[in-house]
Amino acid sequence: MPQQPGQQAQSANRVVTLTTTVGFDGSAQTRSLYDDGLKIFAIGDKIAVAYQNTSGEMVKQEVTLALADIKNNGKYARLTITATNPQSDGKLRIVYPASMANDDGTVDMNQIYNEQDGTLATFGNKYDVAAYDGKLDGAALPKNAPLTNQLAVCNFTIKDDGDAFITSSITKLTIKNGKDVYHVTTSYLNNIWVGIKPITSGDIEIYAAKRKELYRKKVTSNTSLAANTITPINIKVSLIEGATSGLFTANEDGDLIYFSRGNLTTMYTSHWNNWSFADKQYGYIGEAPGNTCIDDRYYGCVVDLFGWSTNANTNYFGVNVSDEDETYMGDFYDWGIADIRNGGGRNKWRTPSATEFTHLLFQRSGTTINGVSNARFVRAYIGNYKTGGLILFPDHYVHPDELKLPGSQFINNRAHSEADGAGTYDLYTTFEWLQMEAAGAVFLPAAGLRVGTEVAVRYYGQRQGYHTSSIYTGDYVWTMGTDLRRLGSSTECSFETGIWEKNRHVGCSVRLIGPVEQ
Repeated sequence: MPQQPGQQAQSANRVVTLTTTVGFDGSAQTRSLYDDGLKIFAIGDKIAVAYQNTSGEMVKQEVTLALADIKNNGKYARLTITATNPQSDGKLRIVYPASMANDDGTVDMNQIYNEQDGTLATFGNKYDVAAYDGKLDGAALPKNAPLTNQLAVCNFTIKDDGDAFITSSITKLTIKNGKDVYHVTTSYLNNIWVGIKPITSGDIEIYAAKRKELYRKKVTSNTSLAANTITPINIKVSLIEGATSGLFTANEDGDLIYFSRGNLTTMYTSHWNNWSFADKQYGYIGEAPGNTCIDDRYYGCVVDLFGWSTNANTNYFGVNVSDEDETYMGDFYDWGIADIRNGGGRNKWRTPSATEFTHLLFQRSGTTINGVSNARFVRAYIGNYKTGGLILFPDHYVHPDELKLPGSQFINNRAHSEADGAGTYDLYTTFEWLQMEAAGAVFLPAAGLRVGTEVAVRYYGQRQGYHTSSIYTGDYVWTMGTDLRRLGSSTECSFETGIWEKNRHVGCSVRLIGPVEQ
């Protein structure tokens, strides 16, 4: 057909066949089922090749190695791709294994952060990634492309403070260096193998979970872990007394926190100075003697709903019956300062801020549960409608295989309307909850609200308020809360799950977090 006036001639795509030979630079010896680390190519291995085309886009292809491609007993492999419009001297990335490559040829670090299981076999065959990052030779592949191992390989053995080996009891190992956080789910291993990005300096935090228990080690001196090395790491970790085992990202900087294993309580002996965490996460006092008898001050009286805590002598940690906000004015006095007998003593904990609770509930990245990505919380009852509240899922939550999945319609749902029907929350038996707790979940019970010595009966078990460390304005402070009554019902839900202002004199629950140094 003749070209019409004004019509541009279209240039045909240039399709070329390109070939290169890849090998491992230096003594690349980490990918193996054995700890002496032999790394070779094998039949069926897949290698990703991403090249830049003349439009500036990166185009990825995968090559599956056949017997004829493998040279010198697996030390080298010959790759052939068909490229369309390759850019002269354009970018070139080669990644082995191909499953570790993103579409643009960069390494998929999400798998390294979240999917390792601590075994050398899994790491060696799936995650020990080697890559070439260079340029095309003109419009051709370079004659040779040496692959460089991208990760430092660590072989952990772990002891507790009593010098007992606990490696085989660890259910999850978390390693944090800056914003790089590695979640490793393990099971009955004598050694835990983890691949991480090379480290040249900076603090390293290591958390080891043993079902419901959490241990910690912080290394503050400069630490160096080079790529293409296997480093045995023998560490001694300290038990965090009173902590749950789940870890949560608290802010955009990636700081990790953990929760106490129960709501804060204090018992009157000669003073209000016998502090402890509730024995169970779902435990609370409600309108039992304690919250209702603060003024009586008899021995054994227990309180777990506190007014705003200030440094005023007349307002000891908010243990006060006054319904006047003026009583609670002053600088915030953190409940974590208290000497908590089952929480490690003084200054081991702190109160979360409103900003941290906002990030926990609505902003942090999380696990996909029942098809819902970034699953952060679910409203639920535990123990046959006995205790309502909010279940928080840690950043890297693995739901126990034998349990029903949380309802997808409830996950991250702040409130439910009448149209949602009678089931506006999930239901779990106490046995089911204990398995979720061992997987790191946190439960914040709806323990009610107190004004003076009166606890709102219709609210406990349905409605909760948790103090933050943040002042709203004047007489008001920020609290975190939820209401399990559904919107539009005869007992209408007055607010959704979120951060709300509340008068200083209102008695709320307190759930502390750690570590304190953030």
